[in-house]
Amino acid sequence: LYVPFENQDSLPVFDSNDFTFGFSQLFNTNRFAGGDRQGDANQLSLAVSTKKFDSVNGSEVWSLGLGQIFYFDDREVQLDERPPETTDLSPFLAEFMWHFSPRLSTVAGLQWNWDESELDVGMLGLRWNGARGARIAFEYRYRIDQVDQFDFRIFWPLTERWRVLSRINYSFADDDLLEVQGGVEYESCCWAFRTVLRRYLKNRDGDYRDGIYLELNLKGLGTLGSGSRSLF
Repeated sequence: LYVPFENQDSLPVFDSNDFTFGFSQLFNTNRFAGGDRQGDANQLSLAVSTKKFDSVNGSEVWSLGLGQIFYFDDREVQLDERPPETTDLSPFLAEFMWHFSPRLSTVAGLQWNWDESELDVGMLGLRWNGARGARIAFEYRYRIDQVDQFDFRIFWPLTERWRVLSRINYSFADDDLLEVQGGVEYESCCWAFRTVLRRYLKNRDGDYRDGIYLELNLKGLGTLGSGSRSLF
């Protein structure tokens, strides 16, 4: 990718921002989201991916992806009057997914910083899908100096119509509970009702907010009330 440098300091910035770096950015032609800035570039992106499929049913068993950007020039176009980026290498990217069985799968990813010899980003997830729509998921997420937390979620049928759901989100970096919620759901052929109790951290000052969410779904017509965020 080659994009010549053009001074854009005189142009206003309305909604442009940096993309979060990941596999999708390896072959992006602009490192900024939005149309207010076009990043200069003189770089080469290399990536390789491999997958294994089940020979009987054709489903994916596991996949692995590796990627890296090599920079030949400094990146001079920046936001917020930041200095040019001078590194020669992007973080090294690796993503791995493995389906142990039709019900159990895991995913792992990392970004390794060559210049600092440290892990910039790491993620490990485990997901189980059971009978009658039962689901359990666990994720650990890490981003240097920003995020160090785990997230546990469960959705479990009790009977044909009743289900329970819960979520726990905890931050090791803040040594604090970010969110906990629990609730029940009832569903028939024509309508469904869900109520969820939720306690979550409102800000970095340690202020919590408590909420009760009630949601009535009339199938084919619409939804009334305030539902909690989707667990999955």
